[in-house]
Amino acid sequence: MNKKNKLGQLTLYVRYCYLEEPYWDAFIHHYYSLGVRNINVIIQYKKDIDSFNKFFYPKDLIINIKKFNEDIRPDDTWEKIDFRKEKKNTKYLLAVDVDEFLYFLNPKLELDNLIEQSNFVKIPWLMNPISNVDSPNSGFYGRSFKTLGKYKKVKKIRTGHRLISKTDFLYPLRFSLSYKRRLCIGDSNYFSHGDGLVLIHNWARSVNDSIIRTVFSRIKSIKTSDSDSALINIKSGKLTIRSRYLAFLDSQQRYIKDLNTSYRNMFSIDKELDLLSRYLKIKHLENYYQTYQEFKEKLEENFHKLPIYPQHNLEIRGQIKYLEENKYFLT
Repeated sequence: MNKKNKLGQLTLYVRYCYLEEPYWDAFIHHYYSLGVRNINVIIQYKKDIDSFNKFFYPKDLIINIKKFNEDIRPDDTWEKIDFRKEKKNTKYLLAVDVDEFLYFLNPKLELDNLIEQSNFVKIPWLMNPISNVDSPNSGFYGRSFKTLGKYKKVKKIRTGHRLISKTDFLYPLRFSLSYKRRLCIGDSNYFSHGDGLVLIHNWARSVNDSIIRTVFSRIKSIKTSDSDSALINIKSGKLTIRSRYLAFLDSQQRYIKDLNTSYRNMFSIDKELDLLSRYLKIKHLENYYQTYQEFKEKLEENFHKLPIYPQHNLEIRGQIKYLEENKYFLT
């Protein structure tokens, strides 16, 4: 199949807020260039709708806006989608975030071959952390995954990582039953990286991005628990939790080389700076970049003290908590 139609039978579900402005063009271009023509966009605030409408979209790209109330937790919006009312114009669906890019390590692979025997396939993260424009186009496998599913078999999006199928009667028990290699009940445990399909996860897309998603984010978690004091800390030269973890990821051995991450060229530094300039001056950011580099160098010097990535018993939030509690083993 031609690369331009590689994902022609895929519908995307993605959340959008105005913080994604610097990266939205890259996201749309990447998936459109691979054939995606159906995208469902979850939006909660008028400010986000106004931001979304600033962009120009290809005429043949079908975009459905799903507006949810502002009082709903952003992570809970996935479950609010009623699949009884979805049109299901394609064979497959995938729920992603704007920093995740489906990528074929094996260019000959087709989705039809990958998902033939089951309803769902798990697509693992291939981590490609970016601190600046010169960050290498290489990476390493992460701890988590996203789920690609047959559209007509999906009952709901449980989280951004997990789909629930119509045959998953025993959820949340991790149980499945197959007959003659076909899945009858439950969820598939099949991962796609052996076939050559991964999800490049840019955690983060720059040091600026790690600041933006701390200062402005509406999602509360361990990753943003320092948001209330972030501006004061940044101006005094202290890194945010997100930036420290980015430095940790940025220090890892990148053993998967030569990824075609040309979409990164469409990330807009100007739009990043436009957001940050509301609260920070260039001198604050330049000092911050220097502090980040010094912290990363310390991690590299003490790399033998750090836990491996990924930690098999900890998701990202758990590992961040562990690293923060132990001060990244630098004391």
